[in-house]
Amino acid sequence: MKFLKSKFTARALLIPGVNFAILTIVGVNISSYFSGYFPPIDWIIIMSFGFCYAIYRIVFVELGKKIIVVEIKDKVLFKRNYLGQKAEYNFKNFEGYETSTIRTRTGMFEFLFLIENGKREVIISEQYHRNYKELKIAVNERTKFLGDANSGFWKEIKDSFSF
Repeated sequence: MKFLKSKFTARALLIPGVNFAILTIVGVNISSYFSGYFPPIDWIIIMSFGFCYAIYRIVFVELGKKIIVVEIKDKVLFKRNYLGQKAEYNFKNFEGYETSTIRTRTGMFEFLFLIENGKREVIISEQYHRNYKELKIAVNERTKFLGDANSGFWKEIKDSFSF
């Protein structure tokens, strides 16, 4: 079997920075618009919670789980994220994989979830990986397809807090 390594789209490199910039701009505008409606301490608590969740989402969900380097060699998958965490998986330990199509403002993208012990251990995204189709073929050759997964806002929120 050949060695296959993921390649990123330009979007994968821009999304965290753009999200942080938009978050900052929106936060400043919202705080100036609504500051008269709430007592100052309540407003600080509301904005702090929203800002902390957004930072958590950018760092731990996008950079930690979705924007990952995937390497496939024989029956082994290597995963490395931008936080420096590395993991090695044997395909025989996966129950299989699910796919889900997620609609964003910029289009529809397919996500592939490798399932181990009932959890989504590895997420490979058409949105972030330029060679997604090659990666999907390689995964399909090594483990079974479990079907299409139901994805939605609440499922995405729940998955963002699972480690």
